[in-house]
Amino acid sequence: MTTLTEICSRELGNFLRRRREALSPSDAGITTLGPRRTPGLRRAEVAALANVSVAYYERLERGARGPMPSPDMLDAIARALLLSPEHRRYIYRLAEQAVPPIMEPGGSANPALASVLRAVTALIPAAVIDTIGTVLAQNAIHAELFGPMADFKAPRSNIVWRWFTEPDWRRRLKPADDHDIGSRVLAAELRNGVALRRADAETCDFLQNLLRESADFRVKWEQHEVLTVQSNRERFAHPEVGTIEVERTVMLSPTLTQRLSLLQPAVGTDAVERLARLNRLTLRQPSPAAADSPSNHGSPSG
Repeated sequence: MTTLTEICSRELGNFLRRRREALSPSDAGITTLGPRRTPGLRRAEVAALANVSVAYYERLERGARGPMPSPDMLDAIARALLLSPEHRRYIYRLAEQAVPPIMEPGGSANPALASVLRAVTALIPAAVIDTIGTVLAQNAIHAELFGPMADFKAPRSNIVWRWFTEPDWRRRLKPADDHDIGSRVLAAELRNGVALRRADAETCDFLQNLLRESADFRVKWEQHEVLTVQSNRERFAHPEVGTIEVERTVMLSPTLTQRLSLLQPAVGTDAVERLARLNRLTLRQPSPAAADSPSNHGSPSG
């Protein structure tokens, strides 16, 4: 009986062969002498580019039985064949390996999510947030509720950081009864986000600094709870508007490294009226959440 692993091995081999045949020598930086009888690269050329033996690469293309290639081997072959990020994820799945994280360039908001953010009605707080809680872009009503997070420099642009290191901000953002569950959820979501970005030195530094700065976070982190960011009902507090109950809806970027968080009014509450009042506050002068502006706060670490 054919196993799933055997099927995946054959699919991996067929895929590698197709990509090899579609890649011209010039694209791969190989100089040829005259025309070739068959298109694409030779197996020996791919093996040389990937720094593997010809026999090993030929075995992969045949889909022969044997151990699946390691992540390092897959990376080398992906570079040799100039695979796109989507193709790279595909061969990882076929080889039954954990798909590596793919980061957005330069810490900027994903263009697709940013486009949706611009189209969101002014009455819905919305923001583009990365996997560890850094706000990359937000609309005016979200800035009125959270403060102008996207204007802050790291780490204060991160919701998890501010929650655990700035008690006044936490008290302003959420009702006191929700603080413990809020801490547990944020720590559990961060643990999942850190795992997704396991090779990111900047994320490791962020985590170590947060563990050093917050005793509360250290306690929650040691509980080893893991949670994927998801849609749920939340309550927020605003000094002028009061408690706002919302339904959080999450949209993920194609790379799964960012999310668009939409805080829509919860059914059966007065959230529509409260969000309308919150939106009117964004039109006042000075700008929203002036008391929480970047110029009025130093870094929590000094």
